[in-house]
Amino acid sequence: MLLLDNLRSGSEDAGAFLTGKNKKRSFFSLFVLSLSEILDMAREMGEDLHKAGVIDKITKRQIDTLCLPNARVFKPVEIRRIRNRNRVSQAVFASVLGIGKTTVQHWEQGVKKPSGPARRLIDLVDRKGLSVFG
Repeated sequence: MLLLDNLRSGSEDAGAFLTGKNKKRSFFSLFVLSLSEILDMAREMGEDLHKAGVIDKITKRQIDTLCLPNARVFKPVEIRRIRNRNRVSQAVFASVLGIGKTTVQHWEQGVKKPSGPARRLIDLVDRKGLSVFG
């Protein structure tokens, strides 16, 4: 019952609670991480089924489309956190995303908000890191 109470309050990560590690993390972030992993598995299964000839190319594309996570809306502090966690300057972050340094500055100051494609790229960097770009 204590685990259920912790999940409801969103004060601790269920895994950390079970292992005794006291890491503060919201239930929502635990869910997003798990959902991301589930979508990755579904995408891999679709790829394997396509390679085995069980599903056609169109069905595989439909699976890939369904596995795309919704583009998150980022607060200025979240964009700064993602950039800092990847240990890059605003100029490097902008270069990797294919935008200008001023745009990153405006995002982090709350002057502008990232567009749909930029939100997808930022989400990708948040989930997988800059190494995803090679």
